[in-house]
Amino acid sequence: MFRGRPEGRFRSGCRTGAQPRRRVREADEFKKPKRKRRVLKCSFFIRVLLFFAVPVLVAGCSEKERGEPRASVLLHLSYTFNTEERDLFSDVAASGDVLVYRGDGTLLEHRAMTPREIAAAAVQLSVPRGDSYTAVVWVNLERELYALRDEHLLSTMCVEPLSRTGYVEGVMPELLHGACAFTTAAEAPLEQSLPLRSLTNRVTVILDGAMNWTRAAGTPYELQIAGTGGVYGWDAGPLPGRGLIYLPGYTPDFPGYDKALGATFHLLHLTPEDDFRLIVFNGPDIIYNQPLVGVLMQNPAIDSGEELWRHGFYYLRFDSNMELVYNGAMSLHPDDCGADAPRTETKLNNL
Repeated sequence: MFRGRPEGRFRSGCRTGAQPRRRVREADEFKKPKRKRRVLKCSFFIRVLLFFAVPVLVAGCSEKERGEPRASVLLHLSYTFNTEERDLFSDVAASGDVLVYRGDGTLLEHRAMTPREIAAAAVQLSVPRGDSYTAVVWVNLERELYALRDEHLLSTMCVEPLSRTGYVEGVMPELLHGACAFTTAAEAPLEQSLPLRSLTNRVTVILDGAMNWTRAAGTPYELQIAGTGGVYGWDAGPLPGRGLIYLPGYTPDFPGYDKALGATFHLLHLTPEDDFRLIVFNGPDIIYNQPLVGVLMQNPAIDSGEELWRHGFYYLRFDSNMELVYNGAMSLHPDDCGADAPRTETKLNNL
């Protein structure tokens, strides 16, 4: 027989398994009311906290988002500064970017124009009342062709051709720009005109006889416009830029001429301060290298920076000896780029 522990006892010292479980249940039943009281107290405090916190949070949002008095501003867009002397906005505009800056020059809003705004040639703004603002509008600012940089500040915002290699080529849609300042002190809605100007140019160069090998048989001709610049600030003023080389689209046997080669460049706005040069290669040799703006301004109709703004399409023709025989300026929407089109345009200088 075993000696030591009485029968019915376990090594743990408990008589049976039922006795400790009963004690555990009794202990749990004693503790449950305390747990319930704790839960009730927590839920009560949470409700009180929410009761006081939610109105405070709502009041804070209302003061920030809805408590500020707003001003309604309507900007009427137009594009009349061109050789046709009529509003061409609806003929040109396909998209638009609107940037609104506070009086301290920080960006308040940047958004795309809606189709309704483009159709109406008007931009509707809602800004906090009692401050001064500057609105900047870019039309046809396609991201595949143009880069808008550092727009978080009015003083640093700029636009330039998109180029990762220093070469710019392809057709650029007409890039329109306008900026205006306004204040919102009055309670009445504000309406203001915002005229736009074109920030793009086209330059077509014609080389007579270049396709009949009268100059150097079998030697291809290449053209380029090279220089620094092509960067513009919030007011479309030129900014220091990197070196760029514009490459043209070629038209062999240019219409209207005998064996002529045509080259059409699309580039951003030219200014009298530009250092862009028109360069013509005959194989490895440079046969022409002159300041582009200096050549264009030989035309008396293009004798100022304002006229460089007004005209959008320039036309230069060289004879087989690389003598400039025609220097013309056309409207932004020529119906024909052949030989007769420039001669029907006003304000031309036939050298």
